[in-house]
Amino acid sequence: MIFTKSNTKNTSIHHHKFSKYIDTPNITPTYAFYIRPSPHINITLMIKRKKLMPVLLIIASIVVSFGLTELVLRLVGFSFHLYPEKIEFGYPDPVTMDKYFFKDRDVLWVRSFYYHNLKHHIANNPQLALMGCSCTALGKFDEYLKEIIDELHPDNTFAYANLAASGWSSFQGLNQLKRDVLRIKPKVITIMYGWNDHWKGFGVQDKNVVQLNTTWLYQMRNLRLVQLYNKTHLAVIGGLGNAKFAQRVSLPDYQSNLTEMVKIARKNNIVPVLLTAATSHRKGKEPEYLKDRWLHDLNDLVPLHQSYVEAVREVARNENAHLIDLAKHFDGLPYEKVTREYFWSDGIHYHPAGGRLIAHLLYKYFQENNLLEKLIH
Repeated sequence: MIFTKSNTKNTSIHHHKFSKYIDTPNITPTYAFYIRPSPHINITLMIKRKKLMPVLLIIASIVVSFGLTELVLRLVGFSFHLYPEKIEFGYPDPVTMDKYFFKDRDVLWVRSFYYHNLKHHIANNPQLALMGCSCTALGKFDEYLKEIIDELHPDNTFAYANLAASGWSSFQGLNQLKRDVLRIKPKVITIMYGWNDHWKGFGVQDKNVVQLNTTWLYQMRNLRLVQLYNKTHLAVIGGLGNAKFAQRVSLPDYQSNLTEMVKIARKNNIVPVLLTAATSHRKGKEPEYLKDRWLHDLNDLVPLHQSYVEAVREVARNENAHLIDLAKHFDGLPYEKVTREYFWSDGIHYHPAGGRLIAHLLYKYFQENNLLEKLIH
């Protein structure tokens, strides 16, 4: 710090020609102060900047690398979504998924109108809720059941909610029951899953997908880098690229899901009714289109599906739950009639005649087991 003495009295003013008109008081000396920057401060700042520069360069390099990698992945067309594009089943396909379905954190995907309909059902509390996959979503036996009830009980107040979704497994149904169906408060629910549970899922079991959806990465799911991480993660835990792929829902998990659904429904004063998934498939007459896509071996189709059907029966026995054994009923009909009249060529989805038959079976069961009164009044 430097001090300089200065006399602010300007003596030169008295020599100015106007000085005689100016009254100049006596002014005491003042001192001006200024601070010279310390060389130690400059050195410290320089040292800090030198240390910070490598860190900034590393961060910048990482950001640039991530950006370039993201760009390259997009340019080469890489994509890995945690919904139907990589979870295999009969319907919907990825094109249909993008057009008609929305991604959902808990149940993976829903129809585009699902949330609107759900709000309506919660407000109106229909007596019957139908849960399942495309066999229920597209089978129309809910509509045919309504026709039967309207004809036989003109003064009924029966209303239903078809909550099924194409491609769904029992895992998705269980999550739907917990999150959505309980809020609707139906008196009775029908539960029919099985087909999508036992299709191979390219190593991606539904429960693993939902686990990834619960992380912060879900918010960044459209980034190709995040999709690459998801694919790598699932490859490690599920074996992507192996010759054998796991079912979307294993048989033990399938039984566990159904059992939990029965218990949750009862706990909430809802009567659960299990349905087995009927088929027209017969050994030696399996549809060729299923080969190498949804099965490891086409010869596995009939026994594999039968094992899941038997699991439904076992849950019904163990839990003393209602069971409408559609598979047993259709198996008892003439094969030619079943294939020509009741099923489409895929042997999975019901022809309108098949839907009408199921509606009659539902009505008969409800009537014989004191459930009809819960539905029509």
